[in-house]
Amino acid sequence: MKTENYNFNSFFGKIAPFVKMEDKVQTVHPVRRPGDGMETEKNAKSMEKTKGINNKSHYSPQIHVVSNSSQIVTKPGVLQLGKIQAGQAVEVEAIRILVPKAAIIHDVPAKSTTDFAASHKGEALSHLESTNDLKRELTELKASFEKLQNSERKLLQDKEGLANQIRVQTEVNRELKKLLIASVGNDLQYQFERMAREKNQLILENETLSRNLAQLSEQFERMTIQCDVWRSKFLASRVMADELTNARTSLQRHNREAQSAIHDLLSERADRKST
Repeated sequence: MKTENYNFNSFFGKIAPFVKMEDKVQTVHPVRRPGDGMETEKNAKSMEKTKGINNKSHYSPQIHVVSNSSQIVTKPGVLQLGKIQAGQAVEVEAIRILVPKAAIIHDVPAKSTTDFAASHKGEALSHLESTNDLKRELTELKASFEKLQNSERKLLQDKEGLANQIRVQTEVNRELKKLLIASVGNDLQYQFERMAREKNQLILENETLSRNLAQLSEQFERMTIQCDVWRSKFLASRVMADELTNARTSLQRHNREAQSAIHDLLSERADRKST
């Protein structure tokens, strides 16, 4: 046998379908133990009172005992484990009682008038202080809201001014871009035309130089031929000069020989005449 405290409503609600109701009833008022959240206080002054439904609000789960059994269960919340004899079967009826919250009145011990007045005054002062605080906070919030609106208005004006500046700057940049592209295009076109003229001029100069080079080549060839001719003439004149020199030498020798022969002849004649 093991004894435990149960929540009777849930306990009887669980076992109600398995038991049968009988005629004889023994009512037991359970005493709530601490810890289940539904304690029953012994002091009757602190009990909850109901209006007009006192009989219904004090109903408790009823335990029906079989008439042919001599044993009656007197301890509420006791569950017997194990085998149960047929003559000792207990049938339980579970009744759910619904009490509206408006019908429950809490009987609170009355306080003294001075304490009530002091508490009421303190509540009024606290309420007044809270009201003043709320008014002050509301004023501060209004001031901050106005400041925020002013700052928002200024920011919107600044935004519009910046948007206008950006629009104007965009237009100016677009025009400058067009002018820059046009100027760069004109400059590139001028440079291209100048380079084309220079190219044509260089082509003409190259052709002129080519013709001059051809003429110089021809002149060089002619000069080379003339040089060869003059070299051959020089060689021929040198040979002739050598021959003339040799002939002169031989003539001078013959002349000396002739003069010596003539001198000999003259001296021989003079000798002959003297003799």
